Amino acid sequence: MRLQNKTIIISRILSVILGFLAAPSLAQDSSAVASIGTKDQAQNEILIVGSEQDYPPFATGMTSDEAGGFTVELWKAAADEVGLNYTIYVQPFREILQDFKEGRTDVLINLAYSEERDEFADFTVPHVIVHGAVFVRKGESSILAESDLTGKSIIVLNADLAHDYALAQGWGKQLILVDTTAEGFRLLASGKYDALLIGKLPGIQTIQALGLSDIEALNFKVGFSQKFGFAVQHEHSELLARINEGLAIMKDNGTYATLYEKWFGIYEDKEVGLQDVLKYILPITLLFFMFVAFSFYRRQVELRVFEKKLQFITDHAPVFLAHYDQEKCYKFVNLSYAKLYGREPDDLVGKHAQEILGDEGFVKISPFMDDALLGREVEFDTSFPATPNKSGIYSVHYSPEFDETGQVVGFIAAISDVTKRKLAEVELHKLSQALEQAGESVIITDKEGVIEYVNSAFTRITGYLPEEVLGKNPRILKSGHQEDKYYEMLWNTISSGELWHSAIVDKRKDGSNYPALMTISPIFDDAGLITHYVGIQQDMTAHEILEDKLRQAQKMEAMGHLIGGIAHNFNNILAGMTGNLYLAKQKVLNQPDVVKKLDAVTSLSFQAAETIKQLLIFAKKDHVEMKRFGLTSFIRDASRLSESSIPANITFSSDFTDDELIIKGDASQIQAALLNLLNNARDAVEDVPAPKISLVLEGFEADDDFMNAHPGISERLLAHLVVSDNGLGISSANKDRIFEPFFTTKGVGIGTGLGLSMVYGCIQNHHGIIEVESRLGKGTSFHVYLPLEEVLSIALVHEDPEHILEGHGELLLIVDDSAEVRSTSKAVLRSLGYQVIEASDGFDAVEKFTERKSEISLIIMDIIMPRLGGRSAAERIWGIAPEVKIIFATGYDNDETFKDTHSLAENAVVSKPYDIVKLSHMIRDMLDS
Repeated sequence: MRLQNKTIIISRILSVILGFLAAPSLAQDSSAVASIGTKDQAQNEILIVGSEQDYPPFATGMTSDEAGGFTVELWKAAADEVGLNYTIYVQPFREILQDFKEGRTDVLINLAYSEERDEFADFTVPHVIVHGAVFVRKGESSILAESDLTGKSIIVLNADLAHDYALAQGWGKQLILVDTTAEGFRLLASGKYDALLIGKLPGIQTIQALGLSDIEALNFKVGFSQKFGFAVQHEHSELLARINEGLAIMKDNGTYATLYEKWFGIYEDKEVGLQDVLKYILPITLLFFMFVAFSFYRRQVELRVFEKKLQFITDHAPVFLAHYDQEKCYKFVNLSYAKLYGREPDDLVGKHAQEILGDEGFVKISPFMDDALLGREVEFDTSFPATPNKSGIYSVHYSPEFDETGQVVGFIAAISDVTKRKLAEVELHKLSQALEQAGESVIITDKEGVIEYVNSAFTRITGYLPEEVLGKNPRILKSGHQEDKYYEMLWNTISSGELWHSAIVDKRKDGSNYPALMTISPIFDDAGLITHYVGIQQDMTAHEILEDKLRQAQKMEAMGHLIGGIAHNFNNILAGMTGNLYLAKQKVLNQPDVVKKLDAVTSLSFQAAETIKQLLIFAKKDHVEMKRFGLTSFIRDASRLSESSIPANITFSSDFTDDELIIKGDASQIQAALLNLLNNARDAVEDVPAPKISLVLEGFEADDDFMNAHPGISERLLAHLVVSDNGLGISSANKDRIFEPFFTTKGVGIGTGLGLSMVYGCIQNHHGIIEVESRLGKGTSFHVYLPLEEVLSIALVHEDPEHILEGHGELLLIVDDSAEVRSTSKAVLRSLGYQVIEASDGFDAVEKFTERKSEISLIIMDIIMPRLGGRSAAERIWGIAPEVKIIFATGYDNDETFKDTHSLAENAVVSKPYDIVKLSHMIRDMLDS
């Protein structure tokens, strides 16, 4: 008995293993179990058992839940004896018989034997024999023998053996078919029909149950009897044998006699032939005992072999198995489970889980055990058990164990170590997130090039959603910029297992093209065969924009070197000219015509100086005064001035925002840029029949697309200035070159090619953007974007001084490497009332200052000089006398002179050629401060 109980426990655990594991490594062992357990499979299989409706005392009840009667209880007792699992359903007899014939029912528990039925069913020994009878209403005198039924209306149970018998007698046209005995007797009692043909015993019991006192059975023998047995499908001989075995055991232990007495003993006239039944059962009983004697020993041997095989399987299964009772004590553990705690299996059996798992571990999983003991399947992951010998992550499955009454008596635990799997899942999640969040587009295809995966960057770059491209070929991105030979080389490279890396131009969903740097790598399986390809694309749009800007900056730098090289000498010449013009004018103040001409030459000289200044600004070599001012008011005023230079035949319109847009910039540069753009528009509409120019200023808030397209912009709030014309437009080829220095499409002598270059340099100085939209024959629009300031206060622009301020005999030191500039400057300053000494370079200046440092009030120092420049000379002089005041004179600042100790706020700067009025005020301000 102990061996059998242990085997049952292991068998239950084995069923949990087979349900819990899907590991390939158990395939062979599972096959072994299948071969071992062939006999038990019939035991575990759920049989579909059919019972007819209301055929007392053999079958009672109209529904499956109400199933009862002699044969129902007889079946249940026999099935329990041999361990058969089943479910009973109740239907009219004709329906369950049809289900059986069509194979949807395994067992019929109350089928009478006939030769016809023997063709589709195998029968157990009869458990009841019932003779047929004819029932009529009392007082019926026309039916005295079976032969009198000819021509009479006869009620029969549909598909019953009586039905078959009546058909064999040729009574088919006389028959009235019913589904239950009760229905048949009610029809007979109604007086509409003559007789009812049925087994005598169920007929008598139905009459009593319905209380029909006017119905009786005729006392003559009918030509059929019903030998009721259990019927099974053909070729189910093993099932048939087991049912017969159960009947024999019931006969031997008295169960059959008890049931017989219960259902048939109440009738004085025992229609059922008990002796007839016994003559079938007794020989089988004798054979059964002989079989039991032989089988007992064989079963014990098989159980031992079976137990050893089950023990081998559980001990070597890649799971930890444990069987607990209701008190959470171990009833069984496999070898793996015991080793997890450094024990042998027998050491754990009988011990409480808390003793083995420890207090902390038991508290952690006890609630899950409680759920299992409530009859629930439980699954969870935990870091428990974590012992000094074994730690990790475990997947736990609890399966409740039920007894015959459906009560929970324990549960089975199947635990697997999923540490590697969980760590792999974490690693896989990390890799998948890396792919998904990568800034580069990632696309994975199968070996035929069919897309299986794209990341979010792919959608952001191309505009395609995953569902729009999965299952398709990457050729949907083909732009036409690459020839077919390019793709042929690509495919040949990657299909041979090599990596492909190149630049490419692909097409977005909206039809626009984008440049990309692409790498495609093959993915290999363990056998070295290509299974997939992974492609990575880096969007190079922003990179190309930066490259374009770099090329433009390099052009500007080259231009700057050229301009810087000539500006110093040119400004020195202008300085000499304007100084001499001032002195000449002082000599002829009484000759207005001469003064007027000298003023005209002076004006031209300063215009030339302004041109040089603009060139230096364009080349980023001149100091720019960045101040906050209201752009709206400034552009409105500037447009009024510029409008006067636009011919009357050109329609000029302007539209300005009502808001004051505050920027930080150089007002003179912005004005020059606006003037250049308007002059450019004026020249563009010269030959247009109805020329138009418009000027628009508005606030603009940049969105993400704008920011991505212009990586150099850091502010989202911008001023947007638009100058548009309806001129001839600019070709695509020329549009790429319009900001290059000296590039012009105008005729000889009309344009210098510097206007738009200066505009470009101005906007760059203001950290803005300039873009051009143009179509041939449709006109051109220049869009300027300048970052807005949050400060709303507007600095007042001081008017230029008009009168010269005289000196008071102070000694000034003039330092310049140009003798002409020194001479002219000396004469001008003396005419203003100053004493002047000269120095030809930095060394000379330091020497002269050292000699007369107590006398010199102010130094006017050229910055760019040979031997020792102005900055170095100034630092040496400040080392001697830190308080000395210096005005720096320059055509441009090539050395970032003032970014260190002495700033522009402490030392003024004057540009060559000198404006004598401004210079006089600057000297006076410095001396008086």
